[in-house]
Amino acid sequence: RAMQCVLEGDGVPLASGHIFALGDCAKVLGTEMRFTKDIYPAEAMVGVVVSNLRHLARASQGDLQEIPSRLQEMTLCSLGPHDCIHVMNGRVVSSGWLAAQLKHQVEVTKMGEMRQEMWGSLVWSLIPHW
Repeated sequence: RAMQCVLEGDGVPLASGHIFALGDCAKVLGTEMRFTKDIYPAEAMVGVVVSNLRHLARASQGDLQEIPSRLQEMTLCSLGPHDCIHVMNGRVVSSGWLAAQLKHQVEVTKMGEMRQEMWGSLVWSLIPHW
């Protein structure tokens, strides 16, 4: 769960644990559920990978950070500019106009975070990625 690449079967880290993977190519071992091939789990993984790369760059001893064993799986499936379905942990939470508004807010604030704008950065700093 430290996002290190390991040998299948025995779980021995490759290259002394200095190779990491995240996103679609990663299969996370030791979790309560399979992570979807989606942006949210990948975004949670990137924080773990970056932390562990920095940890190794400092040649620090100690435990590497691990991804939580369970993430809240959230998906907004767009059905056009004015319709959407919001699914959380495999259950439909909202649909129609309300889900479309949520989709719009996610788009606006996420783009703001990527542009390093204050509002987007603040909103996404408060969202736990686990």
